[in-house]
Amino acid sequence: MYPKKIFVMLVLVMTLATGVVEARFGSAPEGWPCVQPYVAEVSAGAFWTGGELPASEALVGNEALMRLVEEVSDRTISYEQSLDKVKTFLNQLEGSSPEHKQEQAALLVVALTDTINSKRAQVLKAIERFSKRQQMMITRIEDQDGKMRAIEGGNGAENISTLEDLEARQKWDIRVFEEREFQKNYLCEQPVLLEQRFFLLGREITAWLSSE
Repeated sequence: MYPKKIFVMLVLVMTLATGVVEARFGSAPEGWPCVQPYVAEVSAGAFWTGGELPASEALVGNEALMRLVEEVSDRTISYEQSLDKVKTFLNQLEGSSPEHKQEQAALLVVALTDTINSKRAQVLKAIERFSKRQQMMITRIEDQDGKMRAIEGGNGAENISTLEDLEARQKWDIRVFEEREFQKNYLCEQPVLLEQRFFLLGREITAWLSSE
């Protein structure tokens, strides 16, 4: 009478996906819907070899550097474009003292770390909101299912009308749920793409500094 099997399959897929994440990575927040590991923040420690990095306060007033980092962390431009912008910035330091090059490279890494982490935090919150909405949709569909089971078998015109109304609403909600699930893969990829860009640019900066 109504698509119970479809709904059961959808719930099963969400449960299995969440379980995989929790089993493999353990630190994901409750209800994390992505198969990708949950990483709260990225760190320059994986690539930076230029000594202790300055505090974020050192970036205050450096508007040019912050504009550059905002541009290169923009997901609408390619990695190659981001790399070109970083290389242009670094090439402009040619002829400077080693100390100045070290300072500017370190500030660039700090700015990049702060900016990427800020953008990733926004995406992570969006993913958590998405997961909560999907869980709420599951609860609503389950509630509709319970109501339909309670009135099934009734012969009265009122019962039939109510059952048809619940069926229509549940079919619509399942459709919305499915359409949202198609968006999940794209959404879950965004923190990973930002992380990849961070390490790609970070390695470029470190390699340039090491070659000086």
